[in-house]
Amino acid sequence: MTGAVTKCIVPGQDKNGLWHVYAGKQPRDFEGAHCDECATSGASGTCDADPLLGFACSECVKKMKKNGRKKCMVNGKEMGARPNLRQGVEAWFRRQCDTCSNPKARKNQAGCSWLNNRDAWGTPCLQCQDRGFTCWDQGVIVGAIPETTAPQEWTVSHQLGGSWAEVRPSTPWRKACRECVANGNHCRATADGAAFACNRCFQLGIDCVESGGEGEHYPLFDLSRIGIGNFLPFHACDRCKEAGRNCDHQRPCDSCVDNGEQELCKDTPGEGNNKAPSCFAGRLHDKAGPLYYLALGYGAGGVNDVKDGSQLEHWIGPPFPMYQMEGDNNGDGTEDHNRMAIVSLVQNQRRALKPEGIPPHGALEGNLGTKRPSELTAEELRQKLGENWPEIYPMNQHKEYQTVLQEAPTKRRAVVVEMTAARTRRRARGNTAAAPAAGAPAAAPVVPSNGPPVQVLPQGQGQGQGGLMGAGGPQGGVD
Repeated sequence: MTGAVTKCIVPGQDKNGLWHVYAGKQPRDFEGAHCDECATSGASGTCDADPLLGFACSECVKKMKKNGRKKCMVNGKEMGARPNLRQGVEAWFRRQCDTCSNPKARKNQAGCSWLNNRDAWGTPCLQCQDRGFTCWDQGVIVGAIPETTAPQEWTVSHQLGGSWAEVRPSTPWRKACRECVANGNHCRATADGAAFACNRCFQLGIDCVESGGEGEHYPLFDLSRIGIGNFLPFHACDRCKEAGRNCDHQRPCDSCVDNGEQELCKDTPGEGNNKAPSCFAGRLHDKAGPLYYLALGYGAGGVNDVKDGSQLEHWIGPPFPMYQMEGDNNGDGTEDHNRMAIVSLVQNQRRALKPEGIPPHGALEGNLGTKRPSELTAEELRQKLGENWPEIYPMNQHKEYQTVLQEAPTKRRAVVVEMTAARTRRRARGNTAAAPAAGAPAAAPVVPSNGPPVQVLPQGQGQGQGGLMGAGGPQGGVD
């Protein structure tokens, strides 16, 4: 048809139905390319606006979606829509690699080397090369997975080691693991251990197997991060709270199964930060092994095996069971769901009772091997620990053990007290209609006399189930 103009219109493209591509004579570098907003906020180093193609930066796109705020401007010129590609589709515009873009950027941080010149695309960025990280682009590995560096000491941090990759059921290089898929969780491989278990399975000490058919098993990298991290805190089921029993992440949980009460293992929905019980949607695909229970602060034998520091494998995971939360504690006015405060408490305990030497690991010349966590026995764990630490001794012989042990219940209850007091303050600020008359004393915040029931205190003092946090008998309040 003479004079007709034909356009291919694809949903999600800009208002003209077209994406721009680079012309042959356009520059290869992006010197000084950043949007006005990122320049003002100190994020110019990580800004991925593409003024050559007219695409907005990722950060402005997030803010526009979240609150409809201002547009993305470069030197006063408005940028257009940014392509939102699925994993595996090759990007043709200015961007950071996935490894550099995933962590939240710090102020005045230098960005990925890909932002400087498009000739660098297709090869691992300089930042990933310098740190020994796997470099990803749109869910595809750039180059190869580097050899993983062996750990030099036991970790005391829940951090992801610098960066990660989001792994989905359709990710080209690796499929999301079956536990993360079954429970609707983000599955993330760490940039410094891409050939190993995802971060969630790593922390929980469980098998990490690709979803869909006979998926590949990804082994644990080392034993030091097991039981350390923000995926560990969980809400006890209603039946375990009622009976003062030790619970775990599975549904039905071990205690309910062992007592023939599977049908009573339920979670009451909460509000606000208490909405998610942080538990599995069902039982684990493979039987839980010793590492899973050690990760929760129990002994290797299960939820009723006391971790009293007498066994060598007790060095693995938190020294005591701190992670079980009560949520809104049976309607008595207390709150217990501050995950990060609990994680911080466990990290401090690990620092005080830090194992010596190098943890068993799966890097070059490591002794952890590729056996599934569910298949590792307590005896094998003791052997591997001893190989790396010839002078190993039971944890309860550490010079700081008794001090940390005695402080544990008080510090764990303090998390509940602070959470409850914070809620009282929030409600007081929002309830002006119920404010006391001038000169009248303000209502005191609710302070629980007992915290959440968790496992018995080590030492075998006959306190019964749930004694560590006060469920086994009368306990004093927080000092």
